[in-house]
Amino acid sequence: MNKRTLLIAVGLFTFLLVCCCIFVTVGAGAYFFTRNIIEGGSTAMQNNATVEAIPVDPQKTDPESTSETNGNSQIGIPDTEMLSIMRSIEEQVNDIRGLKLSSDVTRHTLSTESLRKRVLEDFFVDYTVEDSQKDAMILNLLGFLEKDYDLYNLYIDLYSEQIAGFYDELTREMVVVQGEAFSGSEKMTYAHEFTHALQDDAYDLEKGLNLNDNRCLIDSEYCLAVQALVEGDATLTESLWLMEYSSTQDKKDIFSLYNDYQSPIYDSAPKFLQEDFLFPYRQGLEFAQSLYDQGGFDAINQAYIHPPVSTEQILHPEHYPKDEPVSLNIPDLSESLGYEWQEIDRNSLGEWYTYLMLATPFDPHFAIDETVAKSAVAGWGGDQYVIYQNEADNQIFLAYTSMWDSDSELEEFWLAFVDYGKTRWGEPDKANEVDLYWEQEGYVITISRFSNRIQWLLSQDPDLHERVYLKLKFFPQE
Repeated sequence: MNKRTLLIAVGLFTFLLVCCCIFVTVGAGAYFFTRNIIEGGSTAMQNNATVEAIPVDPQKTDPESTSETNGNSQIGIPDTEMLSIMRSIEEQVNDIRGLKLSSDVTRHTLSTESLRKRVLEDFFVDYTVEDSQKDAMILNLLGFLEKDYDLYNLYIDLYSEQIAGFYDELTREMVVVQGEAFSGSEKMTYAHEFTHALQDDAYDLEKGLNLNDNRCLIDSEYCLAVQALVEGDATLTESLWLMEYSSTQDKKDIFSLYNDYQSPIYDSAPKFLQEDFLFPYRQGLEFAQSLYDQGGFDAINQAYIHPPVSTEQILHPEHYPKDEPVSLNIPDLSESLGYEWQEIDRNSLGEWYTYLMLATPFDPHFAIDETVAKSAVAGWGGDQYVIYQNEADNQIFLAYTSMWDSDSELEEFWLAFVDYGKTRWGEPDKANEVDLYWEQEGYVITISRFSNRIQWLLSQDPDLHERVYLKLKFFPQE
């Protein structure tokens, strides 16, 4: 399963997330953000007039305002007023974040339609329809998506709906949507995007942190954890910008859009994708906030030197950095399956995807209670799954194994997984205390409990299933 590594700051959704945090925490009688703001009362509000909302006409002709054509996308150069606002926000973010660029970035504006074309041209050039079909097939096996789900067009529509701007680390380019005015939401988005430019300049996201497609294809768990650090940091920074530097009009603009905002594509997406789409921002923000509470941005900076390696560490900041996942490596199954079979995916679900598997399957009738699922996966210690395919007869084989922090944690997950199995596949055809067996709609499924791990096999051939079961029965060796 290819975890996409698009470093697109989903501006509209991130500022809506921040607004939601403000509503929740102010309603509880305390700001969400920093102790300085909590203790300082109106201190941050004294800076409200630093940047006023200056209307910008996107059609305005200015001596320093030009445009270029990039394929089918019209690239705009910010006019003098917009550029002045951008530079002011950059200085404010520098002050908040404590980082400065070693060299300047380019700044461009795009219409909404041009931004959609840019996403198609740049970000999806290496992600084909065939890639998406493979991902959809894997996600279907894992219970996340219906069979033959059109994942490719959903991604295109979803990112087109949600993107308000992005930072391109390859071209060192800041791109924001060109609207009727550079108002509060655009400014907040720009603060988020510029934080990405600072992160990239200081730590080299692609090469220094290995946040790239090659690493993510083989270790999506690591990439999602690092992406959560990056986006959580940027979301915290834009939150502080909102509190410390936005004008009264900016706040009115933002909360007005918050009240009126609609997202039909996101709202119609499968539940697991909705939750996964938010993870780097929501859970990432909680992780970044935890580090910030311990040591300010110095603590966050240290996390780029020693990055989180699992979603477990993001979900439980107290486990960072010492609690690293157990390394599991399911042996090659080619000999057991036969030469016609090819391995097509090998990766980890991690705590986050294990939770989503239990709580947000494509059919809500398969789901177990979210609170039960969250507790059941909290003792995750490590996992791996591998998927083989026989194209000649269109068969698949899924093998999954996981280890847990203690016997009691293993027991808790086992009971939850059994409940999930019964809701998804019905009452088992055969069962004992350590094995459940189903034959359903052409599939053979077993979930098994061993002394130190839990195993799940899904196939379409009972004989092959038994052969692999016996091969993996004593893996890993004590």
